Amino acid sequence: MRIIKYLLVLIVLATLLIAGYLWFLGAFDSVVVDERAMGPYTLVYQEHDGSFNDVGPVFDEVYQKLSADGVDTILGMGLYYGNPAVVEESELRSEVGSLIDEVQAMMIDRDAYAVKDIKQAQYIVVSLPFKNSLSYLIGVIKAYPAMEAYRLEHGIAESEYSIELYLPDKTYYMMPVK
Repeated sequence: MRIIKYLLVLIVLATLLIAGYLWFLGAFDSVVVDERAMGPYTLVYQEHDGSFNDVGPVFDEVYQKLSADGVDTILGMGLYYGNPAVVEESELRSEVGSLIDEVQAMMIDRDAYAVKDIKQAQYIVVSLPFKNSLSYLIGVIKAYPAMEAYRLEHGIAESEYSIELYLPDKTYYMMPVK
């Protein structure tokens, strides 16, 4: 009987710890979807084919190459083509890397890097907090269904890509409005 009591206490404590951690990560925060102008951005990137879960090392490679060339950046961005729920993993494409500012864009050797200028445009946007790498998983689970519901409710055409803008304290999930 005593063992059952200790097990129950342990289960309750573990449940509270997990719930507290998820709360800290923002898993229980409400999702606010809005439309707004975002950009412009200059993205130094590399292309990646395959699962979006495998882009981490690609981000690191771009960042390290820029850093070695004296370009300091802490902001990341990914353009993700295809819906992983519908498109075969092998056919998913992404362009991921680091954002640079206007001064860096003038100094960078555009022959040595893939550079994309993204003009200011109207987007469906969700902003969620970033605490650690689990925030990315929670963000994807929460943001994309909310943006898709907003898109359908407002009669907005489906976009061929989405954008994730990674700031030190939050991530913006964006779908272009056509």
